[in-house]
Order: sequence, then C-alpha cells, then structure tokens
Amino acid sequence: KEEMFYPELQGCCLAPSNPRDMAHLPTELKEQNYGCGSPLPVDDLSGLSVLDLGSGPVGLWVYALAGRVGAKGKVFGVDLSAENVKRSNALRSELKEHMKNYGNLAFPSQVEFKVADMQDLNGVIESNALDLVISNCVLNLAPDKQKVCNEAYRVLKVGGEFTFSDIITDRRLSPNLRSNPEGYWALLTHCYAGALYKQDLYDILKQAGFIDPRVISISPIRFTEEKLKHARYDGIREELVQTTFYSVTMRAFKLPEL
Repeated sequence: KEEMFYPELQGCCLAPSNPRDMAHLPTELKEQNYGCGSPLPVDDLSGLSVLDLGSGPVGLWVYALAGRVGAKGKVFGVDLSAENVKRSNALRSELKEHMKNYGNLAFPSQVEFKVADMQDLNGVIESNALDLVISNCVLNLAPDKQKVCNEAYRVLKVGGEFTFSDIITDRRLSPNLRSNPEGYWALLTHCYAGALYKQDLYDILKQAGFIDPRVISISPIRFTEEKLKHARYDGIREELVQTTFYSVTMRAFKLPEL
C-alpha cells in the first residue's frame, strides 16, 4: 500500500477515525486504516446485522464493528479481491482471542467476508436483511455509484441506515483529468479522481430511495500549485487547484416516508 502513496495527496487517506471504533483491535490491524473518515454511527449497535462495502485487505471496519454489535450481532464484508477476502477471513480466530483478552468482549455470532461486487449483491445478500450498511472511501472507486447506492438501499431493512465516509467535490471533475495517465492514476489511488460533485451525490442517494441524507462531518481538502508541482500533474494542475475536495461522512435511512 505504501508504495502507492503520493505524499502530496495523502490528505484523504490520513483522515482521523474515532479511537473508540478501534480500541479493541491490535495495533498492526489499526495501522491498515486508509479510509477518509469514521463511518460507524455513535448509536448502540448491539445485536445488529451489518455490512461493510469494500472491506479491504484485512477487513478493518468489519472487525471494528465486531466490537460494537455484541454476541448476537452479525457482521459481513464484501470485496472484489479474493485475496483480501481470504486474508480477512483468516483473521477471525486471532481477532476473537484478541477481543477476549482485551476486555472479555463477546465476538459476534457471525463474521464473514465474501467476494462480491458492491454494485450487484444479488445472490450474496438478501433484500431487507440488514440494519446497517457502511463504507469507507470506496464509493468514489465504483464505476456506477448509483448501483452501489441502489444495492445499499435494497439490502437494508425499513428503518435501516447507510453510513459512509467518502470524498466529494464542489464541482464536477472534467474528463481532462485522464489526459495525464500518471497523474490520473495517482488521483484514482487516493480517491480523488472518482469523487462525486456534492449535489450529484445527494441526487444519487435520493434516486436510490434515501429520502433525507444528512452530513455528519465534512472537512475541506485543497491543493496548491506548489504541492502539485510534479510533472505528473501537467495539464490537469489548474483544475485540481481550483477544485475543493471534501472528506465527508454522511448517514441516510431507508424510510417509507417522512
């Protein structure tokens, strides 16, 4: 992961998380936090069934949730990478023992990772099955963000919640960003190239069925010409400097009506 890092772009990947979310996790797991916020609700999550979209190389947020849902809870993670899923599943026994030693925390009745495309979870997650869906800095990576939000809505029970952290912008990014392949790749791996214009994100959530999306936290990320002086940004530097990116955490509920 570190070899993909471009120091001038690390603002999103170093976004702080709530220490409470990961207090029960071993240090080596917590060091795998490359998200852009903290997508866990502060509410009591005991007994809930939860899904993490794009669970990553070690299932970090799934295991963070494992400390919150209790013995009667269930936590699932989906990821496109079979290697990520295999590695995450292999950590179950170790994390169960670690949680017991940490504070005699009860491990959830079910923790499972599956290879799946978050744009199409049919055959993987049933409709109206979950209380909470989360994601951390993965919506921007999806080719079809509408499908991701549609699936989050489908798998949630009525009254269920979709909470996520991601990168958004104050304007639509132009196709010109692809004109510099090296710069575009750097932006893509740091979650900027696929960032949605903030109003488009609201529209996509509402189109999926989420009636009243709310911002929990938002922090601006801005670039300067000096920060982007490397040749990889030639031809796209001006647009990036003029754009304000935001690390945002939002929550949206599946409600029959307001």
